[in-house]
Amino acid sequence: YRVARAFVRMISHPELMRVCVGTGMHSESIMSWVLRIMANLLRPDEVGPSLASCLGVSAPVVGQLFGGEVPPTVSATAASPTFAQASDPAIQMHSTAAVMRTAAEAQATLAPFASANFISCFTQFETSVFSVLAPGTTVSVSEVTLTAPTGVTVYGYLSTVAVPGQGTSVVGNGYLVGGRVVATIDPLTNGPPVPSSAFNPAFNAMSGRIAADLHR
Repeated sequence: YRVARAFVRMISHPELMRVCVGTGMHSESIMSWVLRIMANLLRPDEVGPSLASCLGVSAPVVGQLFGGEVPPTVSATAASPTFAQASDPAIQMHSTAAVMRTAAEAQATLAPFASANFISCFTQFETSVFSVLAPGTTVSVSEVTLTAPTGVTVYGYLSTVAVPGQGTSVVGNGYLVGGRVVATIDPLTNGPPVPSSAFNPAFNAMSGRIAADLHR
């Protein structure tokens, strides 16, 4: 599992990317490091602790969930555009879905969330990713309770990202598994968490579709 894959997480959040780039673009050393990340040319001493090792799970599972990788166990994938709410463009939503070869392989992707160290490991991972363009950025991760239809397993987390001199953004991470489907839904705001009135309809629609597929 390579740090280059983790860069996908930042790119998938345009508003947060804009804030971080506004800081990092003024530093030649930072941009040089970013270039090496994007070209997969990091030196061994620059590669941070592996999230997979921290969680004690396989690198392909971590790469799929958190780094945008498509392992051989995936039959098909899809990703939505990043949607902005008409009444408040700062509220944005993005989702992905992957169809695994078997339901057992889909269930195997839940292994990271079973780790007692998930919050601390994921906090370390998020901090390393967002600090690339904005040194000094701090990330606080907390778990949120999500309820899904029978047959769909869900985990939810909020990452509060504080960029020095730029303010705070909240990035949501929702993970859904049902049957052969592994899906993510990522809400984002340039400030407070996404209100439930905006998140719940999108989450309920996605979890409902996954549950409906179980009976086909």
